[in-house]
Amino acid sequence: VAFLPDGSVAARDEAGRPLKGAVPLQAPAELAVELALPDGSKTRGLAIPAGITVLAGSAFHGKTTLLEALAQASGELGITDGLAGACSTVRTEFVRVEEDRAVAPCDLSPFFRSLPGQDPSRFSADEASGATSQAANLHESLACGARLLLIDEDASAANFLTRDPRMASLLPKGESVVPLVARARELAARGVSLVVVAGASSEWLAVADRVVVLSEYQPSDASAR
Repeated sequence: VAFLPDGSVAARDEAGRPLKGAVPLQAPAELAVELALPDGSKTRGLAIPAGITVLAGSAFHGKTTLLEALAQASGELGITDGLAGACSTVRTEFVRVEEDRAVAPCDLSPFFRSLPGQDPSRFSADEASGATSQAANLHESLACGARLLLIDEDASAANFLTRDPRMASLLPKGESVVPLVARARELAARGVSLVVVAGASSEWLAVADRVVVLSEYQPSDASAR
């Protein structure tokens, strides 16, 4: 669903240009593919397969930077850009929190068992909360035919992504939110891929097809571990 050639510069400055001094991407053998180009030449780089890919790693090692590069690569880039040759499916959507946004009636019942004073299957709001705004953004992305969803925990509502079962056990009426991690395999089975930055929660490791660890801005395959 996405490809970044070796030598890509994912880090950008405030104007969106390749950041000077940034570390170029170099895909390790276990994550690399070689693609044939129309002119007969070949290019090697990092492949993101269909399914669920989790980007893990310590803070400030390039997880969000790589995710943002995948979002940029769904559009047309200039040939001198640091992401020249990068590509992801044109039906790529970055799904994030958008608190206080208005929501027209939409079906959020896959993610909410109940909502105060509302039927989750016909939710609407003048000012949505963090979790409901992100769920509405996901709903709208799927309605528009998105085939690749990009999720960053830093730009997400924590209770929408995962839910600690011990915390849920404290609630007298049970948990009303069905977190995205519980629906991720169903989305993958329906042909919707996800790339998720998950540096803090291990719950995403249980549903991932591939786990990529970023260390000093370089990827390695940690799926077996």
